[in-house]
Amino acid sequence: MSLRCLFIVQGEGRGHLTQALALRHLLVEAGHRVEGTVVGQSRCRAVPSFFSETFEGTVSFVESPSFVPDGDDRSVRPWATFTHELARIPTFLDSLATIDAAVERHDPDVIVNFFEPLSGFYALRYRPAAPIVAVAHQYMFHHPAYAFPTGRWVQKWGAQAFASMTAWGAVRRLALSLYPAPDRPTDGLVVVPPLLRQALFEQPTGRTDSFFLVYILNSGYAEEVIRWHEQNPDVRLHCFWDRPVAAPVEHYD
Repeated sequence: MSLRCLFIVQGEGRGHLTQALALRHLLVEAGHRVEGTVVGQSRCRAVPSFFSETFEGTVSFVESPSFVPDGDDRSVRPWATFTHELARIPTFLDSLATIDAAVERHDPDVIVNFFEPLSGFYALRYRPAAPIVAVAHQYMFHHPAYAFPTGRWVQKWGAQAFASMTAWGAVRRLALSLYPAPDRPTDGLVVVPPLLRQALFEQPTGRTDSFFLVYILNSGYAEEVIRWHEQNPDVRLHCFWDRPVAAPVEHYD
């Protein structure tokens, strides 16, 4: 049976967008169809162009809740985030209506949510007939095999609460994991391997390049990477970061 699928994707960063591309390839290979995608975009960060250029199908964008970072672009300011996003509720209601219009237009058999918080609110407000499957590595936060840093119970609670919010209304949560862990059927949690794009498997084999690949979502963490590199100058790093004012390529040393 061929399924019609609709994706809802968090556009913050690149991980969820890349996972959506990878899953689309797998679904199409299996004979299913991805009719369209709704991407939640942050007011602070543009959705990378590679997704729209690569994804085959209708792509629409909606304004999505986002965190307010501190002045160093490192950590989240909880109260500022709450008050700022509270004032944007009318915008988010319009976003939910856009998602519902996409659901009505594409009439999917299943909705796949890649950690977009609007999906949880959409499920509560509109109660779609199509089942929702939530996909993200962050759902491992609810698995006992995931080890949180000790003594940081507030951060743990916040991470788990946000992950739960994105999956409101979902019939399954697919937790992407780098290591094996048992499923938790009573919690609707299924542990699956990471979603990797087909292009990764088409790279030349036998390469022996010796470097670490680093992706920095919040540019404020670059200073920590630089300090680590100064203490380990023999380790070559290739870093990618989301900083619009940066040059396309910068050589640190």
